[in-house]
Amino acid sequence: MGKKERMKIGRNVLARCVVICFVTAIIGSLAISGLPAQQTEGTVTVAVNAPAMVKEGVTFNATIDVTNITNFNSGQFELSFDSSVVNVTEVAGGSIDGTAIPESTWELLDANTVGVLVSMPMGDGVNGSGYIATISFEVVGEAGDRSELSISEGRLADKDAENITAVWIGDEVTIGPIPVTVTVNAPAMAKGGDTFNATIDVTNITNFNSGQFELSFDSSVVNVTEVAGGSIDGTAIPESTWELLDANTVGVLVSMPMGDGVNGSGYIATISFEVVGEAGDRSELSISEGRLADKDAENITAVWIDDEIIVVALIIDTGPGTYPSISGRHEGTIEVYEDITVEKLYTYHCIGTGGHAEYVKIWNDTWDIEAAWGGYTGDWNNIYFSEPFVLYVGEPYSYIIETGSYPQIIHKQNHTALYDRGIISCDKFVDANGRTYNDWIPAIKLW
Repeated sequence: MGKKERMKIGRNVLARCVVICFVTAIIGSLAISGLPAQQTEGTVTVAVNAPAMVKEGVTFNATIDVTNITNFNSGQFELSFDSSVVNVTEVAGGSIDGTAIPESTWELLDANTVGVLVSMPMGDGVNGSGYIATISFEVVGEAGDRSELSISEGRLADKDAENITAVWIGDEVTIGPIPVTVTVNAPAMAKGGDTFNATIDVTNITNFNSGQFELSFDSSVVNVTEVAGGSIDGTAIPESTWELLDANTVGVLVSMPMGDGVNGSGYIATISFEVVGEAGDRSELSISEGRLADKDAENITAVWIDDEIIVVALIIDTGPGTYPSISGRHEGTIEVYEDITVEKLYTYHCIGTGGHAEYVKIWNDTWDIEAAWGGYTGDWNNIYFSEPFVLYVGEPYSYIIETGSYPQIIHKQNHTALYDRGIISCDKFVDANGRTYNDWIPAIKLW
């Protein structure tokens, strides 16, 4: 689900996906029963993260991103580039899961290579994902030039000065006219009976004056109720002229005063919908390759990007968790912000493992319900309750969830569920080896 761009995928992006999938497979294959799933060879990635395209004469930043790192303390690497296209002007610090990484020590080793050393205070270590350095560049080349941003297989060390093995991934930047994009921007999900807005976002537009397009949808799932104006870099875009061309298509015309033009990014229209479908229904929100014009009535070429929305029942969803992971007994509380009907509990599992919940009990002062796992058959990620029940707003509930194999974990004491539907807290987690924690929440859905 998500945006579907009518564009080719660049070789850098494809290469990253291959590496990430490979790394994920390694993580799953190296899980050992009875021990926490920790970092193993290939689980950490260090990736150069730069914009794919930049304009002539601008400056931009590339971050050196890290994922799934444990007890990170220091690192060093070299980054190579084409100095006829881009030049390094500064290297600054980073942040991993909210912990600041101090400003880096760096120097230009030659015209095309910068050496970087990152170091936290001796003995300090930080866990999670983020970036260890920010490298600033100036663009000195011309449109059409491109530069690889190639990172050496450097060295990462933990707080005990032991090596951290990592996969190192470069990037590439191209100088050129940055394409104008027109994107349908809708929420990924909405529940039956809700209303929601989809904005028609534009980026990198110059002298925009007017536009027209058609947006198609499935009227058995969602219906258009109104179309309003937008805003580009603080300039209001007047309310749109619109009409339903048929049951499944709305036509929209956007126009500023004659001769006016606005530059930048924002949105040119806001389309309001009501949800008429049921849980599980989905609708494409497909935008035509319409027409944009500048203040001189000249065409503006753009890439047009669709979206999709799915109708869902109200659920409590923590979202996916992370490593380290181990089975054990979770105890804590749940508080919902909307009344939610529950039939089953789903457990996110670590890739390549059979992470699941084996037993669950939910209760308050006057009521309780429990259920047990049915084994590795059929829909094994779910535990089904004997009958549906409602979690009510304003009534705190306690839970016990006993897990097997390697479920994904939210490493927090308190966690707000997706879409702000409620909060889940950890009172105590006792792992399979008898260790006790107060910040291990199982990654689950109650739905």
